Amino acid sequence: MLKSPFKYMVGLSCFLIGSMTASCAPYTKEYEFISFEESPGSIVVEASREPSRRVKSVTPIPVEYKFDRKNYILRVRLDQNYALKRISIGAYNIQGESLVLKGKEVRGPVDSSIKKDFGYRYDYFYDWSPGKKKTLEFTVMNRKGELVGKEQIPFKIRSSGIIVEWDGL
Repeated sequence: MLKSPFKYMVGLSCFLIGSMTASCAPYTKEYEFISFEESPGSIVVEASREPSRRVKSVTPIPVEYKFDRKNYILRVRLDQNYALKRISIGAYNIQGESLVLKGKEVRGPVDSSIKKDFGYRYDYFYDWSPGKKKTLEFTVMNRKGELVGKEQIPFKIRSSGIIVEWDGL
């Protein structure tokens, strides 16, 4: 038994109209990030024109910093989630053992198996949002709870490049 070609035409038309109205289009916005470039003692370890999968920049954006201190080393890395102004932080003594960070706005430690990225452990993180001061403050302690150092590292919020998003029409 043959079905009416009219039913097929109606179905095909509905499919085509639905596909056209549900299509996606790209839009862009400026990429903002935490920058320690002008902070005392900061060394840019890595910079990238694509610090995240959806971020593109003409000039390299610093994504990882190192701070050499007398008794320890700090490593700070921009989080790969482009939507947050988040940094991951790791602290190590001269022997390479992880140190403990304590601070009002520094959170962690997180599961180190999750945060063992790029050859270093980033056990702690910090989120900045408008209204917060632009200084990273925390205390560094060894595993016995003894004070190793105190940090007050100023930073800036910079913008460079664009975030490419996809939005439905």
